[in-house]
Order: sequence, then C-alpha cells, then structure tokens
Amino acid sequence: MSDKDNQDWDFKVKVEEPKTEEIEKKKPARQKIIQKKEKLEVEDAPKYEKTRGELYKQMQAEEDRLSTDAFELANHVNRLIAVVIDYAVICFAMLILFKNLNRIEVDFPPIAILGAAFFVLFLVLIVIPTAKYGQTIGKKILGIQVRGEENFSINIVVAFQRELMKLILPVSILGMFTALSDKKRRTYVDKTMGTFVIEA
Repeated sequence: MSDKDNQDWDFKVKVEEPKTEEIEKKKPARQKIIQKKEKLEVEDAPKYEKTRGELYKQMQAEEDRLSTDAFELANHVNRLIAVVIDYAVICFAMLILFKNLNRIEVDFPPIAILGAAFFVLFLVLIVIPTAKYGQTIGKKILGIQVRGEENFSINIVVAFQRELMKLILPVSILGMFTALSDKKRRTYVDKTMGTFVIEA
C-alpha cells in the first residue's frame, strides 16, 4: 500500500475541551445544590433519630407483648406464698438443728453452725432447684416457675444472685411495688437479673 493510500485512511478526532467560562457559570448552581442537600440532611437528622427511637419502642413493646402472650404470668399472691413455704421449710430444718446442737461436739460457736446450716439449706433447697428446674418446693406446690428472658433458663450464678438479693428486705419491698406496675409482673430483682415468673 502506497503512502498516498495511507494518507486516505488518516483521520483526526477533534475533542472539544470544556470551556472555562461554562464551568465557572455552573459552579454557583452546583454549590447551591450541595448546600441545599447538606441543609436537608441536617434538618432531617432529628426526624431520623425520632424514627429510630419510635421503632425501637415499638419493637420493645412487641417483644413484651409476645412474652406476655406466650406464657401465663404467675400472680403476686402465689409468688408470695411460694416464698413463705420455701423459708418455712428452711426455718423448720434450722429449728430441728438448733434443738440438737448440744449433741453436736464441735469447737465452733452455735451461731457459726446455724449460719453454715442456713447457707447449705439455702443452696440445696432454693438456689440449685431454681437453676436446674426453675422451681423450689414452694413454687412446685403453687405451680409456678422462674424463667430467663433470653434463653428461658437460668444458670447457677444467676439463680444465686437472684435469691440472695431477695433476702435483702428493702430490695424485696421495692420489688413488690415494682411488680405491681410492670407488664410482666417482674420485681426489681427480676428486672435486674433478666427473669420472670410464669404458671408452670
């Protein structure tokens, strides 16, 4: 192919570069759009926050409703009677031990023996059954059960802390008032430990 033929195939592509004047003219318009967008984002931020807050409240309310609907919650009277039965059993065992202290030949003062006995009975009759079955003797008789809010079961640590807090009189009194106003009938201790009591 000759040079002349090659010249026939040559072509040029003309690329028009944007004019500086046109770019400068469009800058103010673009800047206004950006400013307006930023203003809208700032103004709408509280609305988005409010929406998220309302959504969380709705989800929490729905969760409470489902938990309440799924189980029949134990009434306050049965819960109180169950506690009375549990500690009546412990007091009866302590009374038998107290009457037979003179037969126990140990070098410990009677108050230390009674304290140790109460702790053992507290673990055996209340803490361990609560962790394993969700029921003590009193709860078994009344047909109620302790459940966890997350996985519906509680471990030995949660059971121990829950029952230990209930021994503190001001906490127990506060818990009774809290249970009256709570949808799940939870006491202060229940709310703290993430538990609630249902009909078994």
